[in-house]
Amino acid sequence: MGPAQLISATRAFELETDDWHGYFEAIGVGGEVLLASVTVGRERPDGENGAIGRPLHAIRYDSDADEIEIHVGQPAPRDAVLHYFVSSPRSIQVQEQAGGKVIAVYDASGVRTLIQVAHDAELMRYPALLGRSVTSGSERDRRRR
Repeated sequence: MGPAQLISATRAFELETDDWHGYFEAIGVGGEVLLASVTVGRERPDGENGAIGRPLHAIRYDSDADEIEIHVGQPAPRDAVLHYFVSSPRSIQVQEQAGGKVIAVYDASGVRTLIQVAHDAELMRYPALLGRSVTSGSERDRRRR
């Protein structure tokens, strides 16, 4: 079965600010192994983002610091963990499927950060499979006008 066959119907929505903390907290519930990748900026035209899915250790929103913190990397004994921070998030759009989710975060300066979370490493390489219609900042701004 190829990656495209693993995808089910998409559920897309924008998170309300009050829901950010609980949404990210719920991602880690269940003790299952999840892979995550983080990319900043525009996606490549071929749909492949070049990101490598790494084990997700933690993801959370800190309202006091006004930032999203993501920890990905190898478990012990290597302990090579990357820490990503998205400062001053202003908008969070989500697309979810059974195989994973794409979370587009727009910060105060308009920069988009894509956070992809999935069970299957192949799904991490192709955002088109996880909901390519997550819009870029300029597309999103045109729609709001």
